[in-house]
Amino acid sequence: MFRFVRSFSLLFLAGSLVLLTSSAEAQDVTTWHYDNNRTGWQQNETTLTPSTVLAGFGKVFQYTVLGAVFAQPLALSAATGMSGCGTCDVVFIATEEDKLYAFNAASNTQLWSTDLAANAGGTYVDCSMRMTPPCTKGVVIFPNIGVTGTPVIDRTGGILYVVSFVLLDFYPGDVQYFLHAINYKTGAEMSGSPYLIHPTASGQAPTVKCTSTTGNGTLTFDASEHFQRAGLLLLPSGNLDVVYVAFAPADSEVENGWLVSYTYNVTGGFFTTPAPTATLNVTPHGSGGGIWMDSAGLASDSTSIFVSIANGSYGAPGTDFNFGDSLLKLNASTLAAPTATTDYFTPADVFSFASNVGRCIQDEDLGSGGVLLFPDSFITGLPRLMVTADKESKLYVLNRDNLTGFNSLGDLIVQELQTPLLPNGQVELGQGYWSTPAYWEWISGSTTKRAIYYSVDATVADPQANNPPLPMNMYVLTTVVSPGPVPSIPSYSTDTAFCGHGGKPSVSSATTNSYTGVANTGIAWAIEDNNTSNPLNHNCSGIFGSAILHAYNATNLQDLYSSPIIGATGTPATFATPVVFKSRVYMGTRSEVDVFGLCGQPGYPNCAN
Repeated sequence: MFRFVRSFSLLFLAGSLVLLTSSAEAQDVTTWHYDNNRTGWQQNETTLTPSTVLAGFGKVFQYTVLGAVFAQPLALSAATGMSGCGTCDVVFIATEEDKLYAFNAASNTQLWSTDLAANAGGTYVDCSMRMTPPCTKGVVIFPNIGVTGTPVIDRTGGILYVVSFVLLDFYPGDVQYFLHAINYKTGAEMSGSPYLIHPTASGQAPTVKCTSTTGNGTLTFDASEHFQRAGLLLLPSGNLDVVYVAFAPADSEVENGWLVSYTYNVTGGFFTTPAPTATLNVTPHGSGGGIWMDSAGLASDSTSIFVSIANGSYGAPGTDFNFGDSLLKLNASTLAAPTATTDYFTPADVFSFASNVGRCIQDEDLGSGGVLLFPDSFITGLPRLMVTADKESKLYVLNRDNLTGFNSLGDLIVQELQTPLLPNGQVELGQGYWSTPAYWEWISGSTTKRAIYYSVDATVADPQANNPPLPMNMYVLTTVVSPGPVPSIPSYSTDTAFCGHGGKPSVSSATTNSYTGVANTGIAWAIEDNNTSNPLNHNCSGIFGSAILHAYNATNLQDLYSSPIIGATGTPATFATPVVFKSRVYMGTRSEVDVFGLCGQPGYPNCAN
């Protein structure tokens, strides 16, 4: 059924972002937001451009699946040995009913499907029939919980890794998480798969939220009290695949955040014994510290992993090692808590926010969204920058080589910016970030330009405020150290206002080489959560409408395309991120994956809408 072995053996890993340049693999989508830097940039799209989208673009077909699609679809170009097609372009879809599908990208033909929960000896978790954690957390993931975190693919090894949430048949009422290694050609479980996720760590948990304790015992992961929402991270090393899986606590958030890695021997066909490779409990002497990151994948460069942590207990290194509301730089091989040899950042107001109440009690997460590692050097003396944002609606630009730790008198990072501001210089009540930016770099004349696209929300934290939704903003970056690369006022903003968790942007363009975009080919894509009973009102209240795909010119956010407001697509899935693959755009919803492309042009089909 499954194998369950634990240990803390260590493995050095190398390599993260690789731009694929072969014709067969150039547009592969093997991980969340295309690469481990989490740029959100599909760099090899030459057909979809502002001019071709304006000429004719729309929905061409849909993939009908069982369960909501919160995880981002993945895709492979010219995959060989595929069951049902031989060699073809393939799209992979995982759902909240623990179903995993492979579809021919050229049509809506299903190649194979597998039931991950059944493979582990159970069924998906039906929250309409279960009033115990984690179903009682809320209605963001509802009515079922299965696969939420985006899977990851090792193309060379022929494996897709995915985490399922399963209600076990042989222990009635018991729920567990499993890591699956799936042969992506056939949909079959690989040897030794699925593998039960059940880590332990040293520590002592308090009984009251946002407090700390002393003493050491054994903390044991409780699947019923945790969500697996962040996208998986894969760092291969030779014939070994190391997969990183993050968790956040449910309900009262007295439980902890966890980051666990598991190693799979690709040639031997087994999870290494013993496993996992390494385990980190984010608040071993406290509560909370969930790794939500909205739904972003864990970010990594060649040797380190960067992860933003949600509200939870905080204590400086050397005392209790609680890292609630912090950004951590972790050694990929050990996942050890930050020490003098690694690094972290904790905002100066972690204790003082809201009249000295602190971030934890007020639920003002630093880790409400993911992080983006800038892929190139554009500020002298600061070659390795990153950006993230939080529920206080602040943007943070940090030096990955010196995150600066905690400084109670004021943050010492590269840039901290309250944005976007209203005309009166304030932010809306409840305004904050629940998303991850996308990045684009292009040549304009003889000048290299860079931009990030960020969607801010003003309704999630305080729904009673009934604030109007806000646009997605584009910030054209500067090359100055002070006041920092992000301008205080957005360079451009969309006409669209986004409900829910914001627009979840991604970008596509042609490139001349790695991270050199071609002018006039860039498109910024976003999904609108049209959550209103009156499509013309846009106050983000009422029943779900249709998910709406938007395309914008990436140089100025000029509108290029919007799908119909009602009836043409499925209802919105909160964490859906648009995916560009081989001149098509894929949008997950609560009932299907809608596929968009060029229409009415030679070689392209007519569009359904």
